[in-house]
Order: sequence, then C-alpha cells, then structure tokens
Amino acid sequence: TPNLAEVMGLVNLPGGVIPNDAFKGSGIGSISIPKQITRIDPGAFESSGLSTLAFEDGRSLDLAIENHAFKGTAELGQELVLPATTTELGESAFEGSGITAVRAEAGFKLTNIGIGVFHLTMKLKTATLPPSIESIGERAFEGSTVETVAFEGSSKLAKVEANAFKGANGLTDITLPAGTSPTIGANAFDGVKAEAITIRSRFEFG
Repeated sequence: TPNLAEVMGLVNLPGGVIPNDAFKGSGIGSISIPKQITRIDPGAFESSGLSTLAFEDGRSLDLAIENHAFKGTAELGQELVLPATTTELGESAFEGSGITAVRAEAGFKLTNIGIGVFHLTMKLKTATLPPSIESIGERAFEGSTVETVAFEGSSKLAKVEANAFKGANGLTDITLPAGTSPTIGANAFDGVKAEAITIRSRFEFG
C-alpha cells in the first residue's frame, strides 16, 4: 500500500496489538500510537515510509516494541521519545531507522536495550539512557552515527555487550558512570577512538 496516508481505528485493535507486518512496506507517513496499544508486533512498520512517530500521552499500560517493529524506517527523521511504560525493545526494533536522537520519559523502567536495536541508524547523533538501563545489548549501536551517549541519574549499568558500539566511528563522548562496575564485551568499542571513552570506575572484560 505505497499510497497509504492515514490510519484510523488503532484504538479498536483486539488486545491492543498492532499485528505482525501490519504496515510493512507501506507508504504511511505519520502515526500516533494510542495509549491503549500494549504491543507492536514484529515487522509492524518495517521498511515503511513512516516519517513521524508519536506515542499518545496519558499511557498507563505496558508497551512491548517487538523485533524489527520499526526497522528500515529511514524517513523517520526525528527524536525518538520512548514511553515510560515501555517493557521491551526487541531485536533490531529501530535498526536502520532515521531517528536523530533517542531518550526516554521520566519513570522509564526497562533494564535492557536489546540486540541491534539502533544498529546502522545513520542519522543518530545523541542517545540519553535512563537510570534503569543495566545492559546495552550486542550490536545495539553498531555502525551507527551516534556522537554522544549520556547516562542519566544514578545509572545501574552492569554490562556493555559484545560489539555494542563497534564501528560507531563518530562517537566522541561516552562516560561509563561512576558507582558501577560494568562488564565490557568483546569488541564493544571497536573502531571508537580511545579518547572518546571515559570510565569512572573499575570494569571487567567479558
């Protein structure tokens, strides 16, 4: 459906689920995810023409963003603000998307950034990670153009998985927070200049 311009009635989807591949490859330009949606299934918006993504305010229900949900949405040239109730960021959920920045709402509780979530995001400049994040998954930012990674508040970071920032050659500023003793996986920062990385406490190689 390359000419799809508007979608209505998402609030009425059974179980609050946007199903597998629902808008995959479509020409949809913008979408607001209703607060009643609890799950965005694999491939729901993959390789679509999505250019604007918003999550409706007032959300109280948990939200799972499954594997490949927004993969390849290259036209999505905006800051991504993840809802506080996000419970899952599946593998490659935003891989190859056009997001320029990512952060989370206050009260965010998700502990893990999944495998390849922001892999090959070629417009990404800043990533602000909330205190709840304990693990940055394998290939999470691999090959991306991220320049600055910041950790908010009293970070609980425990692990940076293998290849997490491999090939993120534009990274100029990441400070692993004090008060943590993270395990750093193989090739986690391969290709990143040493002067871009500050580690404020002891760490181990995993």
